[in-house]
Parts: sequence; C-alpha cells; structure tokens
Amino acid sequence: MRRSTLRTTPSMRPRPSLSIFRATPPILRRFFPKSAYLLVLVLAALWVAGPFLQPVAVAQGWISSDQPPVLRPGRHCLSDLLALILHAAYSKVCHQLPERSLWIQGHPMAVCARCLGIYLGYFAGLLLYPLIHNRLELRLPSPRWLIVACMPIAIDFLGGYSGLFQNSLASRITTGLIAGFAGSVYTATGLVAATQFVLAAICPWRSSLPLGEHGGSHNV
Repeated sequence: MRRSTLRTTPSMRPRPSLSIFRATPPILRRFFPKSAYLLVLVLAALWVAGPFLQPVAVAQGWISSDQPPVLRPGRHCLSDLLALILHAAYSKVCHQLPERSLWIQGHPMAVCARCLGIYLGYFAGLLLYPLIHNRLELRLPSPRWLIVACMPIAIDFLGGYSGLFQNSLASRITTGLIAGFAGSVYTATGLVAATQFVLAAICPWRSSLPLGEHGGSHNV
C-alpha cells in the first residue's frame, strides 16, 4: 500500500517569527517588564538630545567651540572635556559636515540632517512601541516592508551622490525619519528583550522574590 504524503505550498507554511522575545524564558518576562523599556527609552532620548544640546551649549559658552575639540589646561578643562566627549560619540557614526547639518543659534548640530532624521524616527517608534508590542512579539512584519521603508533614503543618497538630482536638508530628514521608524519596528522588541536579560543578570536578587512582586504581567 502506497503511503500518501501531504505536500504544503509556500503559502501554507507558517512564517517563522523574527522576534527573539518568544525565546525569552517566561520567568524573565516578569523581570522588569516596564523598567527594561523605560531604560531603552531614556538612553535613546539622551542620544537624540545630544545633537540639539551641543550647539546650544556652544552658543552659551558651556562647552568649547573648537573643531575638533582639544583639551586646554586651566579653567576650560571641563568644558573642553564635555565637547570632546560629544564629538567623539557622534563622530563615530556621522561625518558631521556643517553644510549638511541643521544649525541652532549659529552653530551646527552634532550630526547631519539624515542621521538626525534616523534618530528621531527611531525614537518615535520607541514611543509608539507600547501600543504595538503585543503584535510585534507574536510576529514581525514581512522583511520586504523594511526594504520598502529604506528605499527612499537609498534613492535620496544615491541620487545626490551621483549628481542625478540635488537633495536637500528636508529630503534627508524625511527619508531618515522613515528609515529610522521602520528600524525601530523591527528591532525594538529584541532590544527590550535583551535589556531584560541584562537587568535580570545584574540584579539576581529579583529571582528570589515571589512572582507577584516582579511586576505582574510582562506588558509594557
């Protein structure tokens, strides 16, 4: 007797979840359910605030305006050190060209317009994360939507770089916003889950508490 086999078409096969949150042990989902998200949100807010604060601080004379910053002896040592830290942090991820950056109070921001758009878009996605995290924990959107979201920033960059058209600060910020927001949709769940692992590792005493004292549900 010939054994019958059931063939499944690609449309019938369940799409695997791209979220690593489902791999998180249930006990860890009770560790710091809100603290992990808030920590990620605060760190992202500080990173986004830096480019805005630098030109204001330079205009007010709080930090050095030297580019690149140099440490000078005497009373300027602290302000030079703060300027050096800000420059070192953002110069690793951005070219920081003044002509491609927004200016505040007569000084360029710490990152270019495109990077600023990416950071703002990612931060906006983190702000909306509590409203959509239940769906994202089950299954992320199809990767093709991430590709679609990154196409405007790629076209804007390649068009300006090749000379096909002249992009602008507005186009750089707008396309950066789209790409940054899409990036947060695909990475926020894993980022929060990884933060929960870290918090559980550095605070092992929480594992000895009853489950009711861990914060209850894992909802953000």
